[in-house]
Amino acid sequence: MVKRSRTRTGTISKTHCEKWKSGVVSIDVELSSIDINQCDAPDTLTKGNRGKKGTRDRTGKLLDFLGTHKCKPSTQCEPIANQGFKRGSYRCICRRGYYFPHPNSDTKYFNGSEIEEEYDKKSNKETNFYDDEFKCLPCSEGCDECSDDSPCMYKVNLILRVVLISINTLAAILAIVSGLVVYIFRESEVFEVSSPIFLQILLFGAISMYSSLGAAYVDPSSLSCTIEVWLYKCGFFLVYGILTLKAWRVSVSFRARSPRRVDVTDGMIAGRLALLCAAAVVFLIVWTLFMPPQVKHSTGDLRFKQCEYSVMNYVSLFGELILLVGAMFLCFRVRNAPSAYNETRFTSWAVYNAIFITCFDAVLRILTADNTNPDILFATEFMLIQMTASVAILFLFVPKFWFLRKMRGKEVNRRLTADRQPSDSSQTPNGSCSTDVATLERENKDLKDEVRRLSSKVAFMHSRLMKDKNKHIKSGTNSLCRARSSTNDDLEDGTLKRISKLPGTRFLNSRV
Repeated sequence: MVKRSRTRTGTISKTHCEKWKSGVVSIDVELSSIDINQCDAPDTLTKGNRGKKGTRDRTGKLLDFLGTHKCKPSTQCEPIANQGFKRGSYRCICRRGYYFPHPNSDTKYFNGSEIEEEYDKKSNKETNFYDDEFKCLPCSEGCDECSDDSPCMYKVNLILRVVLISINTLAAILAIVSGLVVYIFRESEVFEVSSPIFLQILLFGAISMYSSLGAAYVDPSSLSCTIEVWLYKCGFFLVYGILTLKAWRVSVSFRARSPRRVDVTDGMIAGRLALLCAAAVVFLIVWTLFMPPQVKHSTGDLRFKQCEYSVMNYVSLFGELILLVGAMFLCFRVRNAPSAYNETRFTSWAVYNAIFITCFDAVLRILTADNTNPDILFATEFMLIQMTASVAILFLFVPKFWFLRKMRGKEVNRRLTADRQPSDSSQTPNGSCSTDVATLERENKDLKDEVRRLSSKVAFMHSRLMKDKNKHIKSGTNSLCRARSSTNDDLEDGTLKRISKLPGTRFLNSRV
């Protein structure tokens, strides 16, 4: 009995345990007051709470639905509070750099409930607008924020730039051709008196100035701005350094007070030019290493890039003006000095033009610093290069080419005349053909008068010598009187005085 009762008791305990395990517990929770957050996880959410079921943020939104929004990549999700436990409790607003495609709409966002509805239609393969709608459009290039597709960056005038760069390239090609002509005819007097090597260096400097416009043509960067500065400054100091030294050479020769001729050799000019260029290169190296040019964006309605120069730009401009003022002073000193083929005059014109254009360009850049655009800057750079480089080349080389053509034409005519001369005509040692006295008198009346004067003087000196050596001859002979009277008449003749008048000291054969 005791054992049976124990068994029964154990059976009852097992039945009660099975009843407790199969029990149901129900909990009623009101979800209408709980919001869900379908947007991306905020950065402030810690890794420990992220991903745990039932986790809420500080505003009471469940975090189990994070990242389940259906916003397009051009938009970003923004949760809406007090919407209850339902999908679509968010709005999709445009990201930075995009704008809302419907400018007349009162709301500048997409409703999350509409997006969820269209996405469900897409999932069920029904007609929907999810792929075509609910996305923002990108702003124009260079715009960080925008409200429509209006441009933010300035669009350069490509046609204008192509025309200007073509003219600049043509000028550079003509400079190269001029250098070849100088090299070919370097032994001609037209170029020999001007030192052909310095003329070629001047053309090389002009080509360097032309090349700086190519660096300004590309999109501005720190490298392109630096290259532009180096090319223009080096070319400028080569061109106007040579012109300044040429004016200095004429000034030294013209102002010399010593009776001995003062010669300024090409070596002296080359040494001074090397010192000037070395100073310019050292300055550019310091500029590049410590305060290189940078690129900045304009502050106007339309943004564009432009080179920003430091205070070193004004220092270099001051150095250019000092060089030009010194050259202008030297040109003023030698304004009356004669030179071969009037090169001093043309050099002065080139220097006066350069100092005027440089000052005008500096004032123009200062006045238009805040209300300019890339096209105006490019056109200003083109004008500065052409007025300083091209005008100097025209002043110096066009007269030389004209004189060279004239001299070559005379040489050809002389050769043709020598080939066509009659066989019986005699030829003098210098290559000229002698003609009869009547033709000579008709062609050159001054030469006829000079020959007559010299003949009369020889006759007078001959008669005087005969009288001194022969005392027995009477001094009153008719022949001697006639010789003396004819000599006195010739000495009083105004034409002979005009012929015997000699010009002043000239420097036509000196180098310039």
